[in-house]
Amino acid sequence: MLKKKIVFILFFLILVNADEFNLEVSSRVLLLGDVNGDCKVDIFDLTKVRLCYGCSFGEGCWQNCSVADVKKDNKVDIFDLATVGLNYGREC
Repeated sequence: MLKKKIVFILFFLILVNADEFNLEVSSRVLLLGDVNGDCKVDIFDLTKVRLCYGCSFGEGCWQNCSVADVKKDNKVDIFDLATVGLNYGREC
């Protein structure tokens, strides 16, 4: 029997803001496929990738669509759409 394995990746991002008198450290867990950063991979993420499908770095759409480039290869394509689809329903 062939076993299917779905792999998803969690990224841990640490943000540090410092000035002369204060130090603020915050952290977030980023879920692969969570395009809008709400800690869920859902229809809103799929919709964003679909709306940005075909957009590439250097085009006018890139400013709004770079977040949909899940694979980080400077284009929104089938691999980004598939990644969101494979992780659909996951939450942080």
